[in-house]
Amino acid sequence: MRTALIYLISILLMILCVPMSVSLVYALIDHGGWVASSDQLAFLATILLGLSLGYIGFHRSKLAGVHTDIKPTDAFLIVSLTWFISAVFGALPYYFYGWCEHLGWDAGPLTKTQLLGQEFTSFSSAFFESMSGFTTTGATIIEKGLWATYENGLGYLADGTLALPRSIMLWRCVTHLLGGMGIVVLGVAVLPILGVGGMQLYHAEVPGPLNERFTPRIGEGAKILWKIYGWMTLCLALIYWFLGMDHFEALCHSMSTMATGGFSTRASSMAAFDSAGIEWATIAFMFLAGVNFTLYSLMGQHWYSPKALFNLLKENSEFVVYGGITILSSLLIAASLYSHQDLPGHEAPLRAASFQVLSILTTTGYASADFELWVSAPLAIGPLLLLMFIGGCAGSTGGGIKVIRHILVFRLCFREFFFLLHPTGKKSVRSGGQVVSPSTLRAIVGFVGLYVFLVLVGTFYFIFEGQDIVTAFTATVASIGNIGPGLAQVGPTDDFSCMTDLGKWVSSSLMLMGRLEILTVMILFTPGYWRHWRLTQHT
Repeated sequence: MRTALIYLISILLMILCVPMSVSLVYALIDHGGWVASSDQLAFLATILLGLSLGYIGFHRSKLAGVHTDIKPTDAFLIVSLTWFISAVFGALPYYFYGWCEHLGWDAGPLTKTQLLGQEFTSFSSAFFESMSGFTTTGATIIEKGLWATYENGLGYLADGTLALPRSIMLWRCVTHLLGGMGIVVLGVAVLPILGVGGMQLYHAEVPGPLNERFTPRIGEGAKILWKIYGWMTLCLALIYWFLGMDHFEALCHSMSTMATGGFSTRASSMAAFDSAGIEWATIAFMFLAGVNFTLYSLMGQHWYSPKALFNLLKENSEFVVYGGITILSSLLIAASLYSHQDLPGHEAPLRAASFQVLSILTTTGYASADFELWVSAPLAIGPLLLLMFIGGCAGSTGGGIKVIRHILVFRLCFREFFFLLHPTGKKSVRSGGQVVSPSTLRAIVGFVGLYVFLVLVGTFYFIFEGQDIVTAFTATVASIGNIGPGLAQVGPTDDFSCMTDLGKWVSSSLMLMGRLEILTVMILFTPGYWRHWRLTQHT
């Protein structure tokens, strides 16, 4: 097992160096070649380190002999370590960049009147930003450095000085792209080539309680998901570009949107573009990103028949409820904004309401208006707080509890009402026309219970740290639900830099548990798991 773990992580490090090299290319382009600038040094050092460690680990594990039999107990450990190590490795460019700036090693021709990236001199902050990216949370600790304007390939702060470079901005969004569908799903698409079975990894990582194995081979299934995900990301990038975004920002925001991540190049998020077309395009693709991606695969099999497509969607209870929640919440908040003419977004209430509803529901975390100011309208801010506890569909890139779990919990409650009236009766909980097994129902109840428990623990911790109750509660919910912004000090126009270093690690841990469905991570902290794990290593 140890050899297999080193083998897989070594491959992961070398794979991550490939998209990271694109950021290095942008760093070279922006400076007109190699000038040993802070961003060039940061990405080059990280890539060389990743390739060196990856090659050494890969070579030694091959010499020692790799056992390709991955047991279910191994999968929990492999998946959790994969995400943690990815976040550690992804934090290195930020950390190296921050220290290069701090030590004055930047020899680039793009002079700055102030040092940027000082937040990243703390590895806790760099790790937070990386974990937020890979888990598609979208929370940031960058206080000053996001762009107010963008011209000729350079981003500027509000005072006209240079902001963070494109290479850093691109890497932030690339972590969303990789984390959106899941690094492990990417891995299982190539694991069969490497001689390692990936079924256990797939079921341990893909979000949602009812994972669908919709193709005979799991590797083929992962490839189909990535093709759908990739084409939708490319289409959105072209739409953004057509609507007026620069090609670079169009690419970055398409990756963030389809990953339901929320990292933006701009300090004021999507509001900076002041474009109704861009906002409506984002609304549409946030909705699409929140849908179960296996549903798209099934729709592809019936593309020739509109009636078959309609019936497929109509019979999918999760999709129907997801759409219903979106429509009803948007109309309710739009009506509230329309009746409060002093609130931001009241000029176009339906657009503002739909944008924020889908941003919170799908856990994207974008902002087209400062919805924190909607507190004076309870029917506007109240639904948004409730949506934080719902999330997208299972099998989507969204986080949160997931719509299907809420549906099954309600059906489970109504089944208990039935038993109160008919103690000797028989009634099962169904989903998609099939009976949901007792083990799945137990897992759902356990998940929801642990989710609420962790929200309470996180809230009390941040209160103990010195945060006010609104900040503490919404920061916890935004972290474990992979939402991004909360309220008060972590609102849509603020950041998470108010947290202590320990608080950032706590928040990062909540992000990881939320992204991996809690149980995958928390089982590692039970003595029974390790006893069982040791037994399986000898069988």
